[in-house]
Amino acid sequence: MRASRQIATCALAFWAAAASGDELGKFSGMLWTEFENAYLSSSGTLCDTRPISLQNLDWNFSLGDYGYLYGYGCFLSMLHDRQHELHRPAFNEFEGGAFYGYDWKLSENVTFVNAAGGVWNPLFGYRYPYRDTLWEYRYFQSLENPYITPFWDILGLIEPNQWVRLRFGVRRTFKLTDTLDLTPTVEGVWGTPRRFYARYGERPNHPFLGGDIITATVGLKLEWHVTKEWSVWFKVRQFDTVNRQARRLERKKTDYWAKTDYTFFTLGVGYRF
Repeated sequence: MRASRQIATCALAFWAAAASGDELGKFSGMLWTEFENAYLSSSGTLCDTRPISLQNLDWNFSLGDYGYLYGYGCFLSMLHDRQHELHRPAFNEFEGGAFYGYDWKLSENVTFVNAAGGVWNPLFGYRYPYRDTLWEYRYFQSLENPYITPFWDILGLIEPNQWVRLRFGVRRTFKLTDTLDLTPTVEGVWGTPRRFYARYGERPNHPFLGGDIITATVGLKLEWHVTKEWSVWFKVRQFDTVNRQARRLERKKTDYWAKTDYTFFTLGVGYRF
């Protein structure tokens, strides 16, 4: 999942739900890019502590009363050559996914969002010559409301290994003005023993629900809707490894990006159509 997008994967489901509407056959989408000082994958892995960029295309196709289809394609580019033995300098990795979603309107202001699908991550024989591609499944749920929105999503690696991580959290968007939104988010990541082992080389010593809670992230996003189509945003996130065993193992690593805690800064621009 090193090529997973920087925004929480469940945010794609939130956006798709908002964009789908009730019109059968309606097609919409968003083209956007982000520049970040470091790279945190959606699997909860700190993959780099140097600048990267992401180029993304999200799309949504409404099925009317039957829900919606949506998906994305994402290119990751390294803006440095410190990992030249692992990365190309530009368009280093690609990831694409397709999903089906359906929303239950529980009341005028409360909607239960559900979405599930799969992800394809070809490695082009560059990073891991013995692996052709990575396959994942993902499942999202959220309870959208005007107050505090809880969400969770499952990411499971199918090939070449098998492990599962669960992200859970809460968020809320505050309308500062007609064009300015502020969204704080708090989330944690739980992983199975296989996920823990894949990242740290050991299984958790004190399992919680069979696996363990590994990391937590607190974020703040300020978005300016310049026009109906264009928006610009800035995000700051604080990433912390909360599992003591994981912190100890991470500190033993010699890679320059091996950090137990890190602060992320993101600048993004997007066009909705």
